[in-house]
Amino acid sequence: YGLARFSIEFLRGDPRVYIGPLSLPQWFSILAMAGAVSMLIFLHKKEEKK
Repeated sequence: YGLARFSIEFLRGDPRVYIGPLSLPQWFSILAMAGAVSMLIFLHKKEEKK
């Protein structure tokens, strides 16, 4: 979801808030992707300990 949302934001034509080179929804998408990857790593390490 995060990667798709990040990509779609480049195609939108409506006005939006930018922080640096990316729009606010793109920053949220990056945070969502980072959170998902962190959770996957955490769960993978938890399974290795068993």
